[in-house]
Amino acid sequence: MKQYFRNEKAINYLINSWHPDNFKDTINFKCTPGVGDFMYILSVAYQRSFILQKPITVNLHWFHSKDFLYHFEDPETIIERFEYINNFYVKDLTEVNIVHHFNSDDTLLYYNRYDGYTRSRSGTEKNRLKIKYNQWEFREPGSETVPGKIVMWTQVNNAEVPRLFKRPFLKEEWRQVKELIELQGYDVTEIDYRTPVSEVLYHISTCECTVSYEGMWHYVAKNLHKPMIVLTQDNITKVHTPQALIYQVRKVEKHNMRFFHNFSRRLQRAKDFNAENLKNWRRVLSVKEL
Repeated sequence: MKQYFRNEKAINYLINSWHPDNFKDTINFKCTPGVGDFMYILSVAYQRSFILQKPITVNLHWFHSKDFLYHFEDPETIIERFEYINNFYVKDLTEVNIVHHFNSDDTLLYYNRYDGYTRSRSGTEKNRLKIKYNQWEFREPGSETVPGKIVMWTQVNNAEVPRLFKRPFLKEEWRQVKELIELQGYDVTEIDYRTPVSEVLYHISTCECTVSYEGMWHYVAKNLHKPMIVLTQDNITKVHTPQALIYQVRKVEKHNMRFFHNFSRRLQRAKDFNAENLKNWRRVLSVKEL
């Protein structure tokens, strides 16, 4: 069990780097069938409430019904996943009120995606702690890390073909990545967007590191403070998972399989980046084991 504390000096320093839009007590957000989007804004809301010590209301606009299934083979609705995942967010020293709007007809929000939030910074101080607005964490699920366990997810089995920067490798290339990692003594567990969310949380919470494209379950790994290796062609990855080891190439280039030839070296780099981020984060949200 953990007890959480505010580090007022670091918090005041962080606030001085914030954009005025991020002091608002209401956020309106367009939700999609993907878990990453709602986890993104939940992290923003919980951090904002914690930093400002005031209630934050999040209006989640769903452009479908509560029982909507994106694909008939999906094991859960997105709302069921939301309810399960939200239970794991640390809620100490926060007050976040969540309001669902099903079958929303807010066309302006549909195109703007959010209101009451911005990724920009315009404060009087630089963000030297490198803590972004969307950093938060889960309570620990009580599972121990299994040495050598790597969790991997890819875009291969997605219901729709994602944008190009979310397709670093094709199916056969991803198979080779898995084989390369396993040949070096690691045990790779694959998950995808149809994996039940309870299984996702178990596998990621017990792994040593994740390997993935930009998307899907990345906020689960991030909120569990797991080392991550993310392949991408877009700078948005530095917004969502800045603590990860990011293998980024230009949009006119392709990722190279050689990146995984010395996987233990990549794994250690991912651990180092994750540890540095967690060290800075603990200067804001301090923890005491009880």
